[in-house]
Amino acid sequence: LNGDGSIREVLVIDDDPDDLRLLGKILSENGRYKPVLAEGGRAGWEAITSRTPHAVILDLFMPDMDGFTIIEKLRASPKFRDIPIVVVSGGDLTTEQREKLSAFGQRLLQKGSLNEDELIATLERTLKRIHTQ
Repeated sequence: LNGDGSIREVLVIDDDPDDLRLLGKILSENGRYKPVLAEGGRAGWEAITSRTPHAVILDLFMPDMDGFTIIEKLRASPKFRDIPIVVVSGGDLTTEQREKLSAFGQRLLQKGSLNEDELIATLERTLKRIHTQ
């Protein structure tokens, strides 16, 4: 929750509608987060620029604009660089892609082994780290 008790908005960006619904359901049921769902990278970037979310849950592999591009754009922008990002991906990453994520300071959660508690715990740690800097 925000300091005033309000619910945090979390933008979920994924090109798979089933994954979007699942992540949105997990966030909604937690009660502390309001999911905002964006199908695909371009829609996700438009959502970020139209209403800055408290955090982003991001898939890496999307056809129209991939997650790496979104992370780069976020980190390059003074307005958006401090938005916490949780990366969730179903694909296997190359060593180069893992290094790139690590350089951005991002932790990767695998979709296949993702569970609700891990997602919420990672989101809470990410938000806490940002607000204590």
